[in-house]
Amino acid sequence: MRKISFHLYFSALIIAMVIFVAGLYLGFTISETARSALAEEMQDIEFTFYSSELLFLLEPSVEFCPVYGEQLGLLDRKTAQIGAKLEYLENVKKEFDFDLKRKYFVLEAETYLLAEKFREICDYNYSLILYFYTRDCEGCIEQGHILDEVKRKFGESVRIYSFDLSIGSSVAEALARKYAVRKTPAVIVDGKLLEGLSSREEIEKNLIFHNFP
Repeated sequence: MRKISFHLYFSALIIAMVIFVAGLYLGFTISETARSALAEEMQDIEFTFYSSELLFLLEPSVEFCPVYGEQLGLLDRKTAQIGAKLEYLENVKKEFDFDLKRKYFVLEAETYLLAEKFREICDYNYSLILYFYTRDCEGCIEQGHILDEVKRKFGESVRIYSFDLSIGSSVAEALARKYAVRKTPAVIVDGKLLEGLSSREEIEKNLIFHNFP
């Protein structure tokens, strides 16, 4: 009969536990690093936003429209990158940082309001879409996919800003009240409220630049 080496099994168990704990620690460290990096990126976007707003307040003139457009494009790209990273953390890593997300919604709202101002002053031909959703909403995931299709089709002619109403964001809730949103999914296309799951065709027919002569 073969003699069992308890020392060998005990050593293997200790090694397995060390590897497991190290994996947990590494995962935690990576997650914290990712969150810190996102927080720093948000601070960078805030600086870009305040620079854009200051320029607008100093001289709201059509002569500066090319500069406004460049700054708005930069803000949109940076904000979209932050949104994609937050989505990755939630959907792939299953990690939810509501504080970061609430700060992100503030940035989105600021960018949206600035885009409204620039469109009014410079007569820009682009559409603005607000998308409101909740975490347990039936149809919200599908609505998000439909909006992704709209964005891929029209590019920078459509600017989309998404807000989760289930995490206690005062900014998101204030915007929802402004447009009388009562249920999700809800899409605001250039000021018009579409409640419930909206098709791509329904969204497209309400785009401002689609209705230009």
